Amino acid sequence: MDENPDVVFAENDEFKKRLTELRKEITEDLEKENEEIKNKENKNEIKDFENEDENAARIQNQIEKLCANVDLTLKRNGADVFESAAMPMNVEKAARFSKANLAGAPPKVLMIDEKRLPYLIKISNAPMNGVWESDRITAAAYLIILEEKFGRQFVSDSAIVDYFGDYRLMRVRPQDRRKVFRAARKIRDIKKGKMPREKNIFLCEKCAYKEKCQVKAKTLFSKIFGEA
Repeated sequence: MDENPDVVFAENDEFKKRLTELRKEITEDLEKENEEIKNKENKNEIKDFENEDENAARIQNQIEKLCANVDLTLKRNGADVFESAAMPMNVEKAARFSKANLAGAPPKVLMIDEKRLPYLIKISNAPMNGVWESDRITAAAYLIILEEKFGRQFVSDSAIVDYFGDYRLMRVRPQDRRKVFRAARKIRDIKKGKMPREKNIFLCEKCAYKEKCQVKAKTLFSKIFGEA
């Protein structure tokens, strides 16, 4: 090395130059990576703000819808229903009708005209008129168990279904009661292992018990002559 100092200095200079370039490359890569991270964070913040704006707009729309439904109910039924719902006789009062093995707890039990009636809360949109068929059957079931608990003379023949502030007062019909008892019988039969005879529907193709199920679609012939 002492004999060739120029070579040594040349190698040191080349090493220093390469080291400087390497440091520069590392620094540039780090800056680039930090910039990408910062851009992603900014995009996420913008996205979060957009989501917050969407949620706020959605909540505002729900509030406006609720207010409109309340105004509609006040014009249609007056304030008596709201006063009864605000101060119910019972909240989630459990009741049971042992003969049909029915049990449940309506969200509220109201007192109107000195008679109790069940109050149902639904988050779905209300139909154009009346209540949905499934809600009608549920209301009838609650009415039956209330009659068993308090006595039929102390229970109304009506129920209230609340569709997000749109209160629908409905009268429970005899056919609604029959549907409740029919559904209860079907459930008992299923528990005993007896499959109900119903029409095959599109869900049957996806059913895991399709091969074992003995239910057959009803035909006009079977309906007339009572055969499978």
